[in-house]
Amino acid sequence: MATNFFSGKRSGKFNPAPLHDRMDLDEITLAEILKKKGYGTFFAGKWHLGPTKEFWPKAQGFDINMGGWAKGGPYTGKKYFSPFKNPELHPDSPEGEHLPNRLADETTKFIRQNKENPFLAYLSFYSVHTPLQGRKDLVEKYKKRAAGISGEEFGPLHDRKVRILQKHAVYAAMVEAMDEAIGKVLTALEDARVTENTMVVFTSDNGAEASGPEDHDSFAGRRGPAALGYHTDYERLGLKGSYNTISPSFASAAVSPLAYYKFYAGEGGMRVPLIVAGASLPVQGELSHAFSFVTDITPTVLAFAGVVAPDARYGGRSIEPMIGRDLGPVLRQEAQRVYGPKDSVGYELAGHAVLFQGDYKIVFHRTPLSDGQWHLYNIMRDPGETEDLSSTEPARLQRMLSAYERYTHDNKVLPVPPGFDNYKQLVIY
Repeated sequence: MATNFFSGKRSGKFNPAPLHDRMDLDEITLAEILKKKGYGTFFAGKWHLGPTKEFWPKAQGFDINMGGWAKGGPYTGKKYFSPFKNPELHPDSPEGEHLPNRLADETTKFIRQNKENPFLAYLSFYSVHTPLQGRKDLVEKYKKRAAGISGEEFGPLHDRKVRILQKHAVYAAMVEAMDEAIGKVLTALEDARVTENTMVVFTSDNGAEASGPEDHDSFAGRRGPAALGYHTDYERLGLKGSYNTISPSFASAAVSPLAYYKFYAGEGGMRVPLIVAGASLPVQGELSHAFSFVTDITPTVLAFAGVVAPDARYGGRSIEPMIGRDLGPVLRQEAQRVYGPKDSVGYELAGHAVLFQGDYKIVFHRTPLSDGQWHLYNIMRDPGETEDLSSTEPARLQRMLSAYERYTHDNKVLPVPPGFDNYKQLVIY
């Protein structure tokens, strides 16, 4: 939401349209709804939903904010290592503390202090956003593992040659550090003896990010980071002062065997983990293949808390009703899915488009990475989107195209202008 697609000087051919760089204050958040019901509300980590303080978490229903501000990544101070120089993370940490650990410590502190009352703790890790920087001990651990990995490094996917062997030591180090931090929070819930009436939801916002050059040692690969005060030396990769992205090559490996990555409508850019856990859930440790969308999280949490979701009015004014669905029937194994075979969910990003319906999906990617045509896949049977069914099921394709047209009309989706290139226009606030 707070990403403006432009790079370089703001003039000429790629002069961007005005950016709506905030979540408006008249939007109703999950925190606002639960706060009105007596919940303590806490936020830690990445916010990226407004340029100034009046749009940050405390203005959107959170009692406490630790680290949420305008930036979409840890771009101040020493990035993932303290001092962070994040204006909403105070006091700053001792020299060298790793950011995931600090965010987990703040969350566990909130849990301890609020265990006698209902609460919402929203922990939004910056990991694994660029710049990729890992703890030295974990980077070394995975460098040793990577040295022992062999096999074909590249293979074909959708007429492209992509990396199929994932051995990015820094990326792995960051994932383990985040995993450790999550473990701290889960332990805090157990220590506070609140697991019997707590729901834990873990998910991600998108697939692997593919920014960065294929060759970090090239002149182009070194020039950009150097201008920002970073280095790209392999020997110091992932440590303080380094700037590293996983590039399109490693992004493909990170989401393999799924297609594409962040900023695209392929499963590699959209399909992410969704783990819902809690001792009070009647079913434990089960894997569901039911379709769900990010809009389903809030209705599910509200239903679990026994709070009626707002409808057409809230706080004395008209609002748009929620479009997500309560996943409770699936979590309780009362139903195999909450979306029927004819229910549609549409999505558009930078001109790339998708519509889900039952086990099927139609997807459109703009050129040059794709052919600029609609394709049809059965993503239950073929999550890698390798078998295009457009020619064998033309009637289904047309029905789903009609459903996508209704989605664009209902949601006022605008076409991208001629010549639009989201990568040439990408700059992160």
